[in-house]
Amino acid sequence: SNVSFDPVSDSPKPLYIGAAVTRGKLNDQLTAPLVSKLVILGNSDFLSASNIRDEQLQYIAQVGSWLVGREPLMNVKQSPNFRRKVFIAQAHKSFLNKLFVIILPAMAFVITGFVWNTRR
Repeated sequence: SNVSFDPVSDSPKPLYIGAAVTRGKLNDQLTAPLVSKLVILGNSDFLSASNIRDEQLQYIAQVGSWLVGREPLMNVKQSPNFRRKVFIAQAHKSFLNKLFVIILPAMAFVITGFVWNTRR
């Protein structure tokens, strides 16, 4: 309730916040055309003429190269996807099956009952 700025633990403004999201597998040749990319900049002052620095210009150039699929221009190597098989013993399969089919739904039902009872 009493929020205030602490110069020791807080960063002074302006704060530049950005996020990048991908949907799909970037390194898979079969699904590469289906990959969606999104970049969000959380502060409109990020690109204002009074605040712009070389790091921000480089970031925007990197984001543009990433969005159009020119990763070699970014000088960042992508890590390859590795597929691994996990072998599970039959006894463990039985336990996992019981866990996901019976125990977890039962726990969710019990927690839902507690929440319903407290709000009733």
